Amino acid sequence: MPRLRRYRGYSLRLAVTAFILLPCMLLAGFAAWLGLAAVERQGATRMQEDIELVTRAMTLPLSHALANRELAGVESVLLSAGRIGLVYGVYVYDEQGRRIASTGTPRAAMPSDQVVQLATGRERGGDFEDLGDEEVYSYFQPLTDAGGRIIGLLQVTRRGSDFEDYLSELRAWTVAGAVLLGLLLTGVIFLGHHRAVGRHVSRMERAMDRVAGGDLDHRIGTSGPLELRALSGSINRMLDGVVSTHRELVQRRAAEITLKEQLAQSEKLAAVGQLAAGVAHELGTPLATVDASAQRGLRHDALDDPLRRAFERIRGEVARMEHIVRQLMDFARRNPLRRRPEHANRLVQCALSQLAPDLERSDTVIETPGESDGDGPALDVDRIRVEQALVNLVRNAMQATPRGRVRISWFDDDEGRGFIVEDDGPGIPESVRPHLFEPFYTTKTVGEGTGLGLSVVHAIAEAHGGRISVDESPLGGARFRLLLNTSGHRA
Repeated sequence: MPRLRRYRGYSLRLAVTAFILLPCMLLAGFAAWLGLAAVERQGATRMQEDIELVTRAMTLPLSHALANRELAGVESVLLSAGRIGLVYGVYVYDEQGRRIASTGTPRAAMPSDQVVQLATGRERGGDFEDLGDEEVYSYFQPLTDAGGRIIGLLQVTRRGSDFEDYLSELRAWTVAGAVLLGLLLTGVIFLGHHRAVGRHVSRMERAMDRVAGGDLDHRIGTSGPLELRALSGSINRMLDGVVSTHRELVQRRAAEITLKEQLAQSEKLAAVGQLAAGVAHELGTPLATVDASAQRGLRHDALDDPLRRAFERIRGEVARMEHIVRQLMDFARRNPLRRRPEHANRLVQCALSQLAPDLERSDTVIETPGESDGDGPALDVDRIRVEQALVNLVRNAMQATPRGRVRISWFDDDEGRGFIVEDDGPGIPESVRPHLFEPFYTTKTVGEGTGLGLSVVHAIAEAHGGRISVDESPLGGARFRLLLNTSGHRA
């Protein structure tokens, strides 16, 4: 699974920035623009009011000096106004519009007719005026004597650049504040995203990478905000379900493979069984004829010893061949089981009685459960077939350890009931065990075995719903475990 960062698109951090921070900053910028416009208007009004206050402060002393024809008093007032620093120029006119005193630049002075018009209008006010290379703001105030008669006009000017400089500085501070605020908000968003979301998402990403890498038992830690914890829990539950489904599929595939192998083995055994049944049927009658002929030949008293020994060898080989034919018939037999309860000890003793001739010729020691073990568990089995299975297992163990020990025991546990046959022989190599129960497979030399004994045991175990298995014995050799009644099929 590719890492999340490899997917095309935008990150959550970018989404927060684009869809939350930028709109907020745009709204804040628009609000700042409206506020700046209002502040600019208020600032311009305040600067105009400053000129108006200066003008009003000069009106009374100028009116008094002008009414008394005191030119020196007028000059004194103008000099005081020039020291304030807020004005660009101050001009005093008489009632005919003649300029009688001024301070500052003379460029802002007004024509006589315009002065008379403003003075007779008896209205104070201000306006901007373009002097060519600069703009000035002029405020006008009529001068009156004690009787209220207009005797002159006062003009106070201020540079327009003062207004513009003030507004430019105000705009600069506003823009700088907005930029600084945007940077701070961006930093807060990025840091807050990392602390609240980013590190938890990165942890989730790393955890998913570990799961994708094969660590199916790894899970995401549940920490962080409630939403991310809920998401982590949901992902963990999903992973549990995926892992459970995956393991179930693996088990089903393994079971399917096992069933296919068992089916193939069953089909192979069925084919071999049919062949064995046919061969055994065809050989039975000729062998019986040969044995009968040899037996009749031995009845003649005039036989010499070499010929008598020849007839006896013929009968011995015929007996061995009949044993092979019986094994073929046993292997091919598919008759229904005739189950009935039988005690384990009775089955063991019956099998040993069938092996009595072999035991007389062998030095092998047979160990069976003692009297304290009683008759053992009752098994619901086909007695003849189970005895045959025990005979094959014991005979196989005796052949593996001619002068050793063979131990027969039974078990009754949670898995089921059955028998254990073990010896102190050389054991069975691991490489041989997978083929041990296949028909005609044998590790014995030619003439010592047919490779059908254990196959017959395997067929009998399966017919009873059990199984036969082999492993190492505490005695040092092989141990065969014959399970006949599973826990679901107890008597």
